[in-house]
Amino acid sequence: MASALEFVPKGSTHDKSKPPVPVPLIGTHWNTMNELIVFQAIINKDVDGALRAYGPLGIHPKPLDGLANATDDSGAVFNADGNNSYKWTSVVNRLAGDTRGGVTLETDLRMRDRDQHFPIVQQDGAGRGFYVSTTAASTGLGQPWEPRHYFDGSVVPYSALTPPLANRGVGLGDLGLAIRPESGQSMAFSFLDAGPGNKVGEVSGRVFDYFFPLNNQEGKPVTFLVFPGSGAAPSSDEAKYKEIIMRRLSKLSAAPNADDLTLLLAVGADLARLNAVRSTGMAAQTAGGRYQMLKTILDNWGYRPARSGPVGVPEDDPVPGDYPMRRGGGTSMSNVS
Repeated sequence: MASALEFVPKGSTHDKSKPPVPVPLIGTHWNTMNELIVFQAIINKDVDGALRAYGPLGIHPKPLDGLANATDDSGAVFNADGNNSYKWTSVVNRLAGDTRGGVTLETDLRMRDRDQHFPIVQQDGAGRGFYVSTTAASTGLGQPWEPRHYFDGSVVPYSALTPPLANRGVGLGDLGLAIRPESGQSMAFSFLDAGPGNKVGEVSGRVFDYFFPLNNQEGKPVTFLVFPGSGAAPSSDEAKYKEIIMRRLSKLSAAPNADDLTLLLAVGADLARLNAVRSTGMAAQTAGGRYQMLKTILDNWGYRPARSGPVGVPEDDPVPGDYPMRRGGGTSMSNVS
């Protein structure tokens, strides 16, 4: 018979909530493998890789994000004399005069970082006049100074890989599923960008706008299921995302206590609350409407626990056709050439 799912605390981090509140990370183990990391977080918008993500001060139309967010200092000051303390981290940048590949560099001294680097300016297309914004993962297309070399955060569903997840085996290209039970919404994503800090919940504009088109996400956490080792070469192939996630969830749902995962999500990915709810003997009723909505959402993603009794699955049963397991993380792109 298949072994039961085990839920193991993996420490905690935080999201963008102010003041910061703990975000528990729960590892879901089955057949001795870490198949899943579950948490709930307030999401934050990341537009890196978009054609108009960042641009010169005063450019019109207005860039999608503040220019300071393309540096290592969210409070960056852009001094007219070029005596600046910030460093570019999210736009392609070079030393003045380095025009390899026929690129055009910014000349405004306010845009000269502490390493004496200036951003590359796009010369044509929808992003003309804007800087070339980067993501930690590359599409493999074009050259490192071209926008197509990066994943467009306004189009591609991605999340930023940060140390709390990278330290637990999640790598660039790995996959996840974001769910908002209150609205019945769900979306698959890949980890295609990266950032520092002890936090989670940073997602691309594509994901953010899907869940919160009115920019009203404060106080409305989103549930995340993250699959360490699920990716291969970073990709924007959403059909592949879905195929792999459904395969993995289908496998997990064969565990004899698979419904406990639905309950865990219904109580906000809080292990203490899960144990308390289970002890009442009225788990589904106690979890309320969120439980029923999550059952429906997860069913659509292939997670269908047995109606009665355990399901027999060999202990070493592989996930057919899945990507090879892989580990590792990534860092934000900086000073690429």
